[in-house]
Amino acid sequence: MMFTSYVSRNSELLLQLKKRDRREIRPDGGRYYIMAVDCSDNQDIDKNGFFKPKGWDDFYGICSDSCATDGTYDRYYWLGVYTYSKKEYHPEIINDNNKVAQALLHKIYCSVTEPGFTVDDLSMVEKEKLAEAVQDGLIERIDNRYKPNFVVMTPEQLSKLQKDVYAPLLELITPKMNELAEIFREMYRSEFPKTCHGYIDYHTYMDLWDFGVYTLMFAAQDGKLYLPETPEKGVPLTLVIIK
Repeated sequence: MMFTSYVSRNSELLLQLKKRDRREIRPDGGRYYIMAVDCSDNQDIDKNGFFKPKGWDDFYGICSDSCATDGTYDRYYWLGVYTYSKKEYHPEIINDNNKVAQALLHKIYCSVTEPGFTVDDLSMVEKEKLAEAVQDGLIERIDNRYKPNFVVMTPEQLSKLQKDVYAPLLELITPKMNELAEIFREMYRSEFPKTCHGYIDYHTYMDLWDFGVYTLMFAAQDGKLYLPETPEKGVPLTLVIIK
């Protein structure tokens, strides 16, 4: 999912497709794309046209805070796959409604990885949040040491991952993405009324994004990607913090 997010923000094709400058002003005064099917003319809908593998009913997608620190990198990724969409399984740090709490948690989660870390360096509020993280299984306490059960990486490590792994992969799949995009465009040109042809690019972008999600699902289904059996086990394994 981190690669899917990278592609969305770095593919020339996707950046072009998801431009939102073609949205006309609608009767309610809003500017948005209609992402739905109108059945008012008694269209026959293919019930098998939408596929979701068993066990993915609560797929959440990806959360990332793209406005963290100086705005040059994401503070966290949470790959909320499988059955983790229920609120009780959401890591508190993904709650964008409380930026103060996000910053506090980010500081705590990163500080436990520093050499010589001790809880004595934390305030009472920070100690409480650390205790909650231990209780939730995000952080493991071993004697007087604390170990995150999720991935913590530096901005430099993230940049290296993007440069050495993601960029070559994006270059490799770009020709196929272009082929897929043209297939989707042709399909929508034939199905959409001409008055809605301005929606084609954004629908095509969404379809290509969904292919990234389906790749994740199929990889897990084929046993090529490990998925924990329960959300309790899975939440820590799907959280990535950028220092």
